[in-house]
Amino acid sequence: MRRRKRHKIFYKVALFSLIIIVVLLGVIARNPAQHTIAESWGQNDYIGWTPLPENIFNENRISQVIYVDINRTNASDDNPGTEKLPLKNIHKAANIALQNYKNEKSTKIIVFPGVYRESISLTVDKPSQKALIVFEAKESGSVLLSGSDLWQNWTPLPNANLYMHDWPYNWGISDNPWPATIELEPIVLRREMIFVNNNLLRQRTSLSEVSEGDFYVSEENKKIYIYPESKLEKNIENLKIEVATRETIFFSRGVNNLVVRGFQFHHASSEFFKIPSVTIRKAKNILIENDEFSWNNTVGLQIAQCENVIVKNIKANNNGIAGITGNRLTNVLYEEVESSYNNWRGDWGGFYKWAPGQKFLFLRNATFRRYRAVGNRAAGLWLDFDNAGVRIDESYICNNFHAGLYIEASRHIHVTNTTICNNRANPKSAFHHPGILGTTSSHVVLENNKICGNDRSQIKIQVVKPTGLREVFNWETEETYFLKSEYWIVRNNRIIANNKDQMLIYLQQNLEDFSRTLLSDGNLWYNPENKRVFQVDENRPRLSRKSFQEWKILTNQDQHSVFGATGLDFQCDS
Repeated sequence: MRRRKRHKIFYKVALFSLIIIVVLLGVIARNPAQHTIAESWGQNDYIGWTPLPENIFNENRISQVIYVDINRTNASDDNPGTEKLPLKNIHKAANIALQNYKNEKSTKIIVFPGVYRESISLTVDKPSQKALIVFEAKESGSVLLSGSDLWQNWTPLPNANLYMHDWPYNWGISDNPWPATIELEPIVLRREMIFVNNNLLRQRTSLSEVSEGDFYVSEENKKIYIYPESKLEKNIENLKIEVATRETIFFSRGVNNLVVRGFQFHHASSEFFKIPSVTIRKAKNILIENDEFSWNNTVGLQIAQCENVIVKNIKANNNGIAGITGNRLTNVLYEEVESSYNNWRGDWGGFYKWAPGQKFLFLRNATFRRYRAVGNRAAGLWLDFDNAGVRIDESYICNNFHAGLYIEASRHIHVTNTTICNNRANPKSAFHHPGILGTTSSHVVLENNKICGNDRSQIKIQVVKPTGLREVFNWETEETYFLKSEYWIVRNNRIIANNKDQMLIYLQQNLEDFSRTLLSDGNLWYNPENKRVFQVDENRPRLSRKSFQEWKILTNQDQHSVFGATGLDFQCDS
C-alpha cells in the first residue's frame, strides 16, 4: 500500500513537473531568449559608417592650382591657367589635372562664377593611391555646369502663341529596360527638355496636345514647337530659352581622391536609365559637398562601386527620375542631403513602379544623417536589395508618393530619430503602403521615430514569396543567401494615424513566424477614429483588424506601450 501511495505521489509530482516544463517551454518559445538576442544585436551588432582619416583629402599636397573664368575677357584655353591668365573652360583644366594625376601630382581647379555649358570626363585605368583632384567653385553655388544651350531665332507661327525652331537631333525613344514586365509610356522614355526663363516646359507627344507651358518635338519634320506662358515677355527674343543638348555633365571613373565642391549641375538630357547627369564610379575616397543637382532628365547624382564616400550638404531636387542613387558602396556617409520633388518625368507617364526615386542597392556601412526627402513622385528613400549596415538618423521623409521608406531584401537597418509622415499611396497599386514598407528584411530597428499620417498603414511588413524566404545575391562574396522578415525591434516610437482607414501596423505574413523574433515596446500607438488598427492577416482584412489589447495578446509585445495621444503627440508634421 505504501509503495502504491509513493508511486501515486511520484506520478503526480512528475505530471505537475511536466506541466510546468511545458508552460515554461511555451513561454520561452514565445519570447525571452529571442528578446535577449534582439537586444544584443540591436545595441552591439550595428555596422556604422567609419569616419575617414583626415589626411585623405589633405589639400596641402596640391602641386598645381588651375584657375578657370569664363567671364574674364583675357580668358583662353591657351593660357597657363594662372589667376591672372585663367583658362576659359573647365574641361580644359580637367584634362591638365588628369595628366597630372597620372604622373602622381595633385591638382586643384578653382572656377570663378559663371555658366559653363560643357561636359567633363575623367577616366583612368590605374587609380592613384596618393594624387588628388579638387574641383572647387571660387564662390560656393555660383558656378553652374549646364547641359543646355541658349537658342535664339525662333519663328512665330500663325497661332501667335506658338514658336518654331529647327531640330537637328534624332534621339528617338530610349529602350525600355523591362519590356516583358512593365509598359512605359513614350513620354517617360524621351530625353528632350526646354526651359524658358528657368522654367521647364512640359513635353507633349503631338502638336495638337500643346498648350500654354508645353513643347513638342517632331523628329519627322525636324522641328521643335514651344508655347511660352502668357505671363512672360511677349517679345520672344527677350526670353531666355535653354535647350538641353548634353547627355551627361560630369563623369568620373577610376579616379581616387576626388573632391567636387560648390557647383550646380543641371539640364543634362540623359537617356532613360543610362548615364546620369553626374556619375562617379570605381573609386576610393570621394568628397561631394555644397553642390546642387537639379532639373536633369533622369538622375541627378549617381555614385557606384566606390569606397570611402562623403556626400555632404547637397541638394538633388526636381530631377526627372531620381535625385540621388547609389550601388555597391562601402563606408559611405550622406549628411545634410536633400532629395525632393523628383520623378517629374516618370509622373508625366504614370511611371512609379520599381525604379524611380532615391534608390540604393548593395550598400555596406552606410549612414544617412539629416537626410530630407519631400514631395517626390516616388519613394522618399528605397533600400533595395542586399543592403547591410545602414543607419538612417535625424531624417525627414514626408509627402512622397508610393512609399516613404522602403526596406527591401536588406539586413541590419537602423532607423532612429526620424519623421516619416503623410506619404501618399498610389490608388492604382495596392502593393505599397507608404509609411515604412518592409519586405523580406531582417534585423531592422525602428527607434525614437515619429511615423504618422501615412496612407493605408504606418508600418507594413510583407512577404513576397509564399515560403517567406527570398534569395539574395551578396555582391561582396558573390554567393547567395536567404532572407525573411524577422528580428525587428520597434521601440519608443510615436505611431499615429490621421483617419479611420489608416492602419498602424499591417503584418501581411505569418504572425507566429514574425512575432517570435519581434521586440516591440515603449511605443505610443494611436488612431483618433478607429481602435481596430492592428492588422495581422491579409485574407480577411476587416476581421483581421485587431484592437491594441488583442495585438498585445497575439504578439505578447508592447506590454509597456500605450494607445492614446496628447494634442502635441497627435500633430503630424506636414
